[in-house]
Amino acid sequence: ETRAHATAHGKALLARLTPRARRRYLDEHGMARLTPATITSAEALEAELLRVRAAGIAVSVGEADPAWTCLGVALPPAGEERDTVHALSVSVPTQEFRRRPEAIRAALAEAASLRIR
Repeated sequence: ETRAHATAHGKALLARLTPRARRRYLDEHGMARLTPATITSAEALEAELLRVRAAGIAVSVGEADPAWTCLGVALPPAGEERDTVHALSVSVPTQEFRRRPEAIRAALAEAASLRIR
């Protein structure tokens, strides 16, 4: 995936990586500008990932596609997967997200809590 810096799913995963692993990913894949809203600097991405870790949810409004908003959460490790990171995300038209952001956040949080182990 070369768009992790621009998607909520990707940001949720990148936020869980070590700084070294994150740097390796960015060095390999870069941070292409996909839309005018795409984060393209390492410093801005690090600030965004700090917010993701604090809030527990990543949000991408028009960063990968101008018409879509994506929300994503990293899932806690299950069983023997201590070194594996999984994420769950949802993409909705931005207009829909603006009408009911809290309901969409709540649905994602509920779905993440139902993860089958």
